[in-house]
Amino acid sequence: MRYDGNAAIDGHGFQVHVGPNKPHSRGRVQFVPKNPGDKPSILFNYLVGEPDREDLRLYSSDSRDYGTSSPRSVSGR
Repeated sequence: MRYDGNAAIDGHGFQVHVGPNKPHSRGRVQFVPKNPGDKPSILFNYLVGEPDREDLRLYSSDSRDYGTSSPRSVSGR
């Protein structure tokens, strides 16, 4: 499946999305415009903290292991 919702190939397959469930990094949303119709200022701060980057490396490694293993060899942690 591509990001636009269309099938990338004909047939069956799977995809894995990896990201932190409870990140340590925090962003912000500020409503500072004088005009209420203006957009807010958004700072995502995604993966700023080292614990989040370490988690992403671990999850990425795990997902590669799952993708290259046979169906019955994945036991979880």
